[in-house]
Amino acid sequence: MKYTVTGRDKEGEFQVLRRFNEFDVLRKVLLERWPGCYIPCIPEKKITLGKHKGQFLEIRRALFERFI
Repeated sequence: MKYTVTGRDKEGEFQVLRRFNEFDVLRKVLLERWPGCYIPCIPEKKITLGKHKGQFLEIRRALFERFI
C-alpha cells in the first residue's frame, strides 16, 4: 500500500507516494539525529482484512498525518 503525501515548499505544492517502510526509516533517522526530541510514533505495521478495513485505513491515515 502506498500513501499520498502532499505539501508545499518555496517552489510550490508537491505530491509524492510513500510506502510504510519509508515512514519507518524516516522515524528511525529522526530519532538518531535528534535524541531526546519528541518524534511521534507511526502506526503499527499490521495487515487488516475484512469489513473493518476502511476504518483501519482511516485511523492509520490520521496517525501518519500526525507523524508528518
